[in-house]
Amino acid sequence: MKHSLSELQSPVLLRSILLGLVVGLIALVNTITYGVLIYKSTGDALSGVLLALINGLILSLLFGLFGSVPGMVAFPQSAMTPVLAGLVVNMTLALAGASQSAVTATVTAAVLLASLMVGMAYVLLGYRQLGNLIRFLPYPVSAGFLAGLGWVLFKSGFEIGLGKFTLMTFFDPNSLTGWLPALLFGVVLFGIQQKSSSAWLPPLVILIAVVGFYLWQLPRASIEELRQAGWLLVIASPSKVQALFHYPLVTSWREIQWGVIFQNAGIFLTVLFTALVSLLLNINGIEMGIRKDIDPSREMRLAGLANLITLAAGGGIVGYPSAGLTLLANRNGPPHRVFGFVVSGLFVVVLLWGTHYLSYLPNFVIAGLLISLGLNFLQEWLLEGAFKFSLTDFLVVLVMFFTVVFTDLLRAVGLGLVLMVALFVLNYSRTNVIRSILTGKTYQSNVDRPLKHARYLQEQGSQLLILRLQGYIFFGTAHSIYEWVKEHLPSQYAEARYLVIDFSQTYGIDSSAANVFMKLFHFTQARQVKLVFAALREAMQQQFVRGGFNLRTGSFYTFESLDRAVEWCEAAILSVSNLTMITSRSLVHNLGAFFTPAELSALEKYMQMLNVPENHRLIAQGESPPGLYFIESGQVTVYREIGDGRLIRLRTMGAGASVGEMSLYHGGLASATVLTDFPCRIYLFSREQMAEMESKDPLLAIKFHRYIIELLVQRLQNTTASVQALME
Repeated sequence: MKHSLSELQSPVLLRSILLGLVVGLIALVNTITYGVLIYKSTGDALSGVLLALINGLILSLLFGLFGSVPGMVAFPQSAMTPVLAGLVVNMTLALAGASQSAVTATVTAAVLLASLMVGMAYVLLGYRQLGNLIRFLPYPVSAGFLAGLGWVLFKSGFEIGLGKFTLMTFFDPNSLTGWLPALLFGVVLFGIQQKSSSAWLPPLVILIAVVGFYLWQLPRASIEELRQAGWLLVIASPSKVQALFHYPLVTSWREIQWGVIFQNAGIFLTVLFTALVSLLLNINGIEMGIRKDIDPSREMRLAGLANLITLAAGGGIVGYPSAGLTLLANRNGPPHRVFGFVVSGLFVVVLLWGTHYLSYLPNFVIAGLLISLGLNFLQEWLLEGAFKFSLTDFLVVLVMFFTVVFTDLLRAVGLGLVLMVALFVLNYSRTNVIRSILTGKTYQSNVDRPLKHARYLQEQGSQLLILRLQGYIFFGTAHSIYEWVKEHLPSQYAEARYLVIDFSQTYGIDSSAANVFMKLFHFTQARQVKLVFAALREAMQQQFVRGGFNLRTGSFYTFESLDRAVEWCEAAILSVSNLTMITSRSLVHNLGAFFTPAELSALEKYMQMLNVPENHRLIAQGESPPGLYFIESGQVTVYREIGDGRLIRLRTMGAGASVGEMSLYHGGLASATVLTDFPCRIYLFSREQMAEMESKDPLLAIKFHRYIIELLVQRLQNTTASVQALME
């Protein structure tokens, strides 16, 4: 009991109650207004008000209790009002001549179906974690949304006193009392909040303003005169308990015209889209405003469940959290959870007893609160934004702000996204999509070739030009590739006869890019340069086919990797040379440059000659290798097996090469697999045979170790040169 009493006396709790009364009144005014506007064309606005009030009651209670942050306020929102009103107007026109009960029943059934669809979509998409899509919203668009929201709140404050914010009414002397007190109160409240962060000051200022107003006016005028003069809040809503039994589908459900509803099915998609986008934008705005992470998928699920519960309770107008009022509630720190009970309690009061007891609040207090909050948004996201955003980003914020001034928030967000996409395309097109430029002198395939062949390829390396691309290739970046080739191929790389385009570091192309590559193909063909594509993914190949490429004509070439493409080009260059293709090299010929004939004869005694068939596994990855293999004839390839079962070629070796050197020393498991490409004659030198040689002929063993060291050093140097070429 003592704990409960102390909690009730806590400053945070008392501030939350007062804040809940003020914010709840604003939510009530908006809810009733939206209900009237949606049902206005039916001639039965009371039905719309009832649906909206029930929705506001349940949403404010559930979000107040279970929202991610305390003080979250949810009720029917302004973004949904024109869409739902348009749906109602269309159906009302289609029901011309029908009875009032039939019109109300049909319209209400449509509104309930829309709420059911939105509620189920919220729940489904929330459980699929699709609310996180809002994370992809560019920061300037979010800032533009909040700056626009500031204008909406600022204008709403004026409209409470003016009815409609226009320049004509603004400068009309008769409307001065409608907006000037609200503006003065809003500016004072805004200034106080800028000077002090005390959570108690705003509620205290509101209380002083209300008390001071009555002390000033009651000696001069009665309550009714003040109401008629426009000083007090006027809310049109049901004023009797009997109004609850006016629910439109209780007695007239048989008069629903389902055909009219189905004729307007297309508008339901607009309702769904607007509800999804508006909810995510509001959640994002709240998150940015309170500077605290919120799980948008969780809030989407809660909004869906709340709307479905509302349907079961007799409500039906789509609702979700309000960014403006939630930020107002959290302006000076999060309130107590009792805040939600206070807000929802006001909806209960209006449903049971009407708005008579709420109409004693001066207009300028509610209006000033909205003006103050609007000024805060405008200062943070528009004025201060000029200093914390780049020029282009701030221009996006400005364009969005003025779009809100002349249209609405959703159109502004759409325009902001279009501008950000355009800026992204412009900036990305300036990125150099050519990651590196290589030639046959700086990059070779993973094929061990005889020394004469390797030297010849090095000398003729200028015949091979390699462009390694990166990123996404679209019309902007693809054209830069074409322009680069057109400029450099005839001059700096005039000797090139093979142009290899490596797509391994790209992740897609568009149809425009495929068309540009077709131009590139015609250009290279005219210069008798063979165009070779490497590492084209399946989706890219399909895009090229749609762009006019015929992958089966043989007029250009595609390979699964850059390594295979370069190997093919090297073979083509060697094919027109006078060099003899070596298919066999004896052990004596292979090692004669390092060992004397006597040493070779002694060394051969420690080796075992084998004839192995094609596709034979000499070494298995993950198993202990038998030893070192010298290849006298045939060809083998070293592969690395990766998790999904694919094999990546590391090296291809022919006659005169050796493989498995490391197994002689560390004795661990093999890090790669070695397969024969053709029938091979090989010599096996095992660890046991090496141990025997070290025991019986230590001088020969020392010389053999020196040979292996020089062989590994040469390979390391070649690998280092290739890596450096790729990094440049």
